[in-house]
Amino acid sequence: MDVIPPEKIAHTLKLYPDLPQDYIEWLKENGWGEHEVLGMVYEQPIPGDEICPEAKDLLVIGDNMAGFMYGFVRKNGQWEFRGLESCGWKYETFHSSFSDYVAFMERD
Repeated sequence: MDVIPPEKIAHTLKLYPDLPQDYIEWLKENGWGEHEVLGMVYEQPIPGDEICPEAKDLLVIGDNMAGFMYGFVRKNGQWEFRGLESCGWKYETFHSSFSDYVAFMERD
């Protein structure tokens, strides 16, 4: 994992000032790149429509390097953590937050 410079974090927060704090803190502590259980964690969020039209509502923060993207969808003014499988293009609410997802993935 590579360190994310503080100015890059500040830029991300300027673009998305209300991103969930658990995600921001995780990036500060862990950085970005290939993670042993999370797959690829991006240096900064990517609007889903830059990846494919079906992901237009997703602010993508990572993927499993096998067709599954995860990130945040804005619902009723709040960010919800979601996943999007490229087979079928259906959103999944599979964990209540980024922290819950990390904890689940790191369990043995």
